[in-house]
Amino acid sequence: MLLSTPRDIPLLPAALGCRAAREIAGVYRFARGLDDFVDDPRRPVAAKTGLLTTVSDWLRSPSAPELARAIRSQCRVPLDGRVLRHAGRLRLFVEHLQLDAAGTPLRDRAAFDGYYRGVAGVFGDIVCDAFGESSEAVRAAVRTAAIRLGILTQLRDVPADLAAGRRVCGLEEQVAVLGRAAATDGRLRPEIVAAHVQAVLAMLPPPASPPGPGSSATLGRYLAAVEAANAILTGRLLRTPGRPDRATLGPADRLVVAWRFLRG
Repeated sequence: MLLSTPRDIPLLPAALGCRAAREIAGVYRFARGLDDFVDDPRRPVAAKTGLLTTVSDWLRSPSAPELARAIRSQCRVPLDGRVLRHAGRLRLFVEHLQLDAAGTPLRDRAAFDGYYRGVAGVFGDIVCDAFGESSEAVRAAVRTAAIRLGILTQLRDVPADLAAGRRVCGLEEQVAVLGRAAATDGRLRPEIVAAHVQAVLAMLPPPASPPGPGSSATLGRYLAAVEAANAILTGRLLRTPGRPDRATLGPADRLVVAWRFLRG
């Protein structure tokens, strides 16, 4: 329950040990493993896009053993029924992860929104599917919370991502300003970073209206925990926009998030 990073928040339900929670944990490890593979700046683009193409093929044809062997030879991710039960949604995730692998810029707001729906919002849908949630109001709230968490987490990592050559959260024109500033004097000036952070925060979708009771009390607690983390991260980014890396969850913050999960 004491989370190490905001990225671990989707694993909160796994603390309960129920079938749906174990399913979520397995799917999350699959997605996290692929994302870490793509984020590794030492790997060539062809290796990243090739693996993702193989994964997409496996999600369509899981009975082909050569596809599973090819994936396992490059990346250690679970390839089992928990993953396959969400194959359709995970193909969407992989499709958008290809943008990361290829370094495709997000040219406009539509591309920005579509990317985060694909890499973050889809996980909200998977969580709802695992818990059998049928209320569209609840599903929309969980999806939005997941998108907000994805954007905030990437925004926090802007300086490190730019230095490592990974995708930087933001539109192409915003990221270009950061890159030119860094190239000019070899460092990221706080005022340039702050302007970028504020521009991306302005695109952050607002929290969905609190939904009515859904079919799963656990899902309600999960939503409360994610939004508690979102509020903490947003507050930190607003207070020190020139140093987004300071928007982290310390031990006390992780206790707050865990408490919100426990009490809903």
